[in-house]
Amino acid sequence: MSRWKTVFWGVVGAAAAVVAGTFARRKYEETVLEIGHEFRTGEVVAREGGYQCEQCGYVLSLAAGKRLPPCPKCAHSRFLKIS
Repeated sequence: MSRWKTVFWGVVGAAAAVVAGTFARRKYEETVLEIGHEFRTGEVVAREGGYQCEQCGYVLSLAAGKRLPPCPKCAHSRFLKIS
């Protein structure tokens, strides 16, 4: 019986480690990479990456330090950082 308890708690511990790692990665993406943050036309972006228009879904690829233009497809002014 003791062996099964060891196996059981080993599996539970491994699952907890996976969940904690996923949570840590998501927090890193949100805080450091700004994934999911909203940006508006005219803002200077601090990180390079993809910015998706909230209205039509068009994705702009911008370098760090560039000013966010209006969406070239629909002229909307709000974007989400996606990469």
